[in-house]
Amino acid sequence: MNKTERSLRVRLIAATCCAMVFGLAGQAFAVPEYVKQACKADYKNFCPDYRVDTPALRACMIGIAHQLSPRCVDALERSGEKRRR
Repeated sequence: MNKTERSLRVRLIAATCCAMVFGLAGQAFAVPEYVKQACKADYKNFCPDYRVDTPALRACMIGIAHQLSPRCVDALERSGEKRRR
């Protein structure tokens, strides 16, 4: 995947996550276990101050979307957080 494709992919994930945060504010966020495992390092590096399954963590992850690992991005796509192109 080239740099332009990755940039577009990350922006689409961020937009989807934003829509979910604002559309589901106040509701519980159930994150699949495979997403937790795939994004564990990203969480520890960038957003360790936020509890898992919260809108605050999602907002943090949106803020660092351009820095997410390919493994995490793939898991988010698989979970439906972001639709494949």
